[in-house]
Amino acid sequence: MWRGVQTKALMEEARPYGRYVLAWGVDGYSASLPVEALLEETSIIAWAMDGKPIPKKHGAPARLVVPTRYAWKSVKYFGALEVLEEPVPGYWEMQGYSLNADPWREERFDFGNPVMRGRRVSV
Repeated sequence: MWRGVQTKALMEEARPYGRYVLAWGVDGYSASLPVEALLEETSIIAWAMDGKPIPKKHGAPARLVVPTRYAWKSVKYFGALEVLEEPVPGYWEMQGYSLNADPWREERFDFGNPVMRGRRVSV
């Protein structure tokens, strides 16, 4: 059980321009996803897990939790959200994983996406 602030509330307050987000961990890890994933009611920046502060192994002090996407989108050691007009691949997207990552559509891989293929981000 996660506890935190809804990313939807943050996005509505900030009103950023752009359709994509690159979520960053303070350790340099990044994950790319559509802004719409952060506008879902269940997406949060969590600071607690099971009623206690998040343990380090699960991403303390804060973790981006996006339950409607595969776990690689739930960035541990959360640091920042970078809103972008075009998708920029994060760590796993550079390896061919899906930008959207909807598990109910089984969107694991995206090797054929020309936007993601061959792009590199320093991590």
